[in-house]
Amino acid sequence: MIRPKVVRVALVALVFLAAAPVAAGLDPRCHVPDALIADPVPLPRFAAALARGGPVRIVAIGSSSTYGAGASSPAQAYPARLEAALRTHYPGVATTVLNRGVNGHEAGEMIRRFDRDVRDERPDLVLWQFGTNAALSGATPDAFRRTVRDGLERLGDFGVDVVVITPQFAPRFNEVPNRKAFLDAIERATRQHRVGVFDRHAIMRHWVDSGQMSFAAMLTPDGLHHNDLGYACFAEALAAQLTRRPDNRPRR
Repeated sequence: MIRPKVVRVALVALVFLAAAPVAAGLDPRCHVPDALIADPVPLPRFAAALARGGPVRIVAIGSSSTYGAGASSPAQAYPARLEAALRTHYPGVATTVLNRGVNGHEAGEMIRRFDRDVRDERPDLVLWQFGTNAALSGATPDAFRRTVRDGLERLGDFGVDVVVITPQFAPRFNEVPNRKAFLDAIERATRQHRVGVFDRHAIMRHWVDSGQMSFAAMLTPDGLHHNDLGYACFAEALAAQLTRRPDNRPRR
């Protein structure tokens, strides 16, 4: 189990000068209520790297949502957009977000890449996106639960901070009859292992249910993958969650 250490807010306050808000110039359709990006789980390694002025190293591991399927270029995929957003929040801090997404991979296949794509990269923070492909492929929720548990235990062995990214709220995923069992499995596992969660599913649902953004505006015609706007909003919301935490917030 991952056992985060406490990092004093004062450490961060010693380092940061004023930073431009990431929302400057942001498409208003990307707005997310604070309640949907609040995450109380500490990220001590990430906070410590920021506090010492960098470098900050993040690994984004996942499937096509990480790789950037549907984006017009690699620069529009969420890891690249997140890197740019964090550099805006923390000017002068060398921040790298490594894209380790592989189209079509399920959680078990990602776990088999953990040694090479996570441990060997020595990151301060791991962003693990998974779940959609398992649900679409007909995997059983019980098998999925075991896989998620094994993956979080493995990341715990590495001693890295972890934020799990939930499946997208999108027509093809929403058509899976037992999709809620996969979302519930992620919620229980992340709570048990005390890792962070970026609830992409709830955020995208808010965008659609509120009328703020349609599926057509943020997804490709396949009804599953993000387009450039979708990835931009995804990355900006994740950056907002990471930087609004008390231990990671730059001094204003």
